[in-house]
Amino acid sequence: MKNQHNITIGKLGEDTAAEYLQKQGYDILSRNFRTKYGEIDIVSQKDGIIYCVEVKTRLSNRYGSPIDAITPQKLQKMQLMGGILISYLKTKRPVVLSVCEVTKDKCNLIEI
Repeated sequence: MKNQHNITIGKLGEDTAAEYLQKQGYDILSRNFRTKYGEIDIVSQKDGIIYCVEVKTRLSNRYGSPIDAITPQKLQKMQLMGGILISYLKTKRPVVLSVCEVTKDKCNLIEI
């Protein structure tokens, strides 16, 4: 269970990631897209491609880099949610699973 500090850091990270994506030319379609199966932090699009973005924020590397938090179970959940999003949007456009790493001094989008 997350404590209030982690929730606050996560929200700040999601805000930073959304701003970063917009500066990179992505349109934000949705934030915190939720179903009973899970959540996608940010749904964005660019050049006809839809991106399901999981945001991972770290203030230090004490517990590894943000991408290190993507476990096989988390990846499986992301794949499930990507499929649900395709059905929800009724789209044939490509959907890409991505992680946006947010640290104190940078933001980086990684396709997985």
